[in-house]
Amino acid sequence: MMRAAAFAAIAAALGAVGCGDAHPPETPAPALPRAALVLEPPRIGVGEVATLEIAVAAPPGHAVRPLALPDPPAGLWILGVDALPVEQEATRWLHRTRVRLRARETGGVTWPGGVAEIEAPDGSLASVAIEPLAIEVSSVAPEFPERSLPFGVREPPEADGSGGGALSGAAVGATLAFLGVAAARLLARRRARRGSLATAPATDAAPEPPWKEGRATLARARALAPADPFAASDLAARALRRYAERRFAIGALASTSEELAASPAPFAATTRWPILIAALRDLDAHRFRPRDDQEARTSLALGITGAIAAAERFVDETRPPGAAG
Repeated sequence: MMRAAAFAAIAAALGAVGCGDAHPPETPAPALPRAALVLEPPRIGVGEVATLEIAVAAPPGHAVRPLALPDPPAGLWILGVDALPVEQEATRWLHRTRVRLRARETGGVTWPGGVAEIEAPDGSLASVAIEPLAIEVSSVAPEFPERSLPFGVREPPEADGSGGGALSGAAVGATLAFLGVAAARLLARRRARRGSLATAPATDAAPEPPWKEGRATLARARALAPADPFAASDLAARALRRYAERRFAIGALASTSEELAASPAPFAATTRWPILIAALRDLDAHRFRPRDDQEARTSLALGITGAIAAAERFVDETRPPGAAG
């Protein structure tokens, strides 16, 4: 059905020639050159993959020179380009190129138009304009149509009064009963072993202060950056979020940089909070793109040193007064 819809869309975009003739000639006239961009429907969910077709109809025996693809609009990635076999009909040859796209930002974008060059058998050239195509990138969460960023940890929804509350209460009661039995057994085992545990030497070392742990992890990220900027940015971003979570008791590990920017800054870091947000935005800007994306790798390599330096500065300037480094 999707293939049939695509053919119908291409036929509608390119148009039919001579369909209004009451008495068509015995030898159909060649179709006029036409070109169109086809995406049915012209809507992509953020994070999803869609196929855009560039269709060029030319008279029989005419060739279409390779199309020069424009740079993708902001919010779209090009994943691949495939030239399909020419479909030869009596009145036209249909040349199609498929472009696989992935959307990464919500909103309206416009795929640029262009020009298709058609070469006749005698070597002469004709140009056909390709009109731009408006594409809508929508959220995949219908209750949040404008959102393109992941959510952090949130409270579960309240009961709607349709009977789910009673079931939830029963489930909670059963869970508490099970936990009570498990706790009693655990307490009995601990009492049985209390004598030996009381005399055993302590083996678990106290965890490092968050500023020491954060500084050490950021140093490892700095050393890793020249060889693997993707891994270094991952390590530095996690280290900075973990430091903020341990130091200020906030849910930084489950929050994006945009969510942290929209949240109130902790009292102990009010004036330094913009440093954290800027460092996280720089670290997160390209690290989620494909690892073989040379543009992303180059951007990370150029900016990761400054981002790690900003992260180290935030850790140093938000340590408790008098705390050792």
